Amino acid sequence: MKRKFVLIFSLTAIISVLSGCGQLVSFLSSEPPYSSETVEEYYKNEEYDKALEYIEERLEKYPDDASLHAEKGYILLNLDNATDALTALDYALEQEPELDAALNNKSWALMELGRYEESLDFAKKALDVKPNDDIDYTNMGNALLNLERYSEAITYYEEALDIKATSAYALYGKGVAHYFLSEYDEAIELLTKYDELEPDDLDALWYLMYINDDAGYLEDALHYSTRIVELDGTEPYAYYYMGAILYDLEEDENALSVYDTMISLFPDDPLGYYGKSRVLVQMDEIKEALALLEQSVQLDASYGDWAYSDWAFEALWEDDKFLEIIGY
Repeated sequence: MKRKFVLIFSLTAIISVLSGCGQLVSFLSSEPPYSSETVEEYYKNEEYDKALEYIEERLEKYPDDASLHAEKGYILLNLDNATDALTALDYALEQEPELDAALNNKSWALMELGRYEESLDFAKKALDVKPNDDIDYTNMGNALLNLERYSEAITYYEEALDIKATSAYALYGKGVAHYFLSEYDEAIELLTKYDELEPDDLDALWYLMYINDDAGYLEDALHYSTRIVELDGTEPYAYYYMGAILYDLEEDENALSVYDTMISLFPDDPLGYYGKSRVLVQMDEIKEALALLEQSVQLDASYGDWAYSDWAFEALWEDDKFLEIIGY
């Protein structure tokens, strides 16, 4: 029942490309069409709606400026509007075909739209324009990662890290690639380094929790699950996995406490009742376990199927009451 991830690190990897317009300086005229300090402040505060309003105002004065359209595309990507972002980036590239930031962000937009082969093409073009830039190598790695070409992705992340050893998103992407190759120790080492650079990145913490769990490092998995709950107490899965790790550690009372908290916070989520029922089976509290399992199945009938294939309930697979509850 592991949470299914969308590979969103490819999205965050490009954030530094346009932030502050650092990649665009050589394309600006002696009278810049917009204030980099203004957009920096909006980005810093994640006020992308305000940033878009500002760029739209500047476009009224400079309608054909490539850097403005590129900036608009970047902002729209941060507003989860990849389709309109692509339109803006295409216009920017019509004006400046070798605008590195626009090429990179077009690759990002195509990733968001699931057009991975095209995304790879534009990542290559960006790399041709700036062959010694860690961001461009990282972007190539991201494009290959989305195509599940993990070993190839790793080679580009390594190139990025050769240029800049502290390239955070190269560390992140390379760690994820190693994870998908089941190279857990390598993945943990890289993602731990990333975590030191970006300590509040929830996606990295989820990966670190999963990988440590898969590798059998349960105490470390518990550490990361605890940090996830501390950072985002609104995510039911975070509590479920903390309880599940405590279950594996046979810390049953602590697991029950986590699930009680989860149930109080999310009373309509079947996962809390389901998780608690697993722990109670392990404690041989069968009657209460079945009552909680029944609650979870009443909220979502698919939990009956899960229970029938969940080894935590193996001792009950032939129990009449258990079979009645799950509908078998």
